[in-house]
Amino acid sequence: MANHTVDDKVVAIPYHTLAAVLGYLADLLREYGFKQPPAAGDELEKMSTRIQAGELAKGTKDFWGYVWQGSEAEGLTCDALEWQVSEGGRVDH
Repeated sequence: MANHTVDDKVVAIPYHTLAAVLGYLADLLREYGFKQPPAAGDELEKMSTRIQAGELAKGTKDFWGYVWQGSEAEGLTCDALEWQVSEGGRVDH
C-alpha cells in the first residue's frame, strides 16, 4: 500500500494486486525448531525438507514440504522466468 499512499492517505487502489504470498503453518515451524518462516529460497528448501521428512516418518501419508503454482497457466510461465533469472539466465525483452 505504500505505493498508493501519500501523506498517510490512500490515494489509489490497484485494480489487480499481483503479489507473491508464502503460506505456512506456524505450528509445524515451531515443532521442527524454526522460529520464523524462510526468508529466501534456500531456507525454504531446507525447512520444507526437514518438515516433510519428519511428517513422513510419523506416518503422515502424502505430506509435501511445500507446494507451488505449477498448473499449465500464466503463473507457471512467470515462475519459470523468475527461476531462470535468479540462476543467472537472461530474459530478452
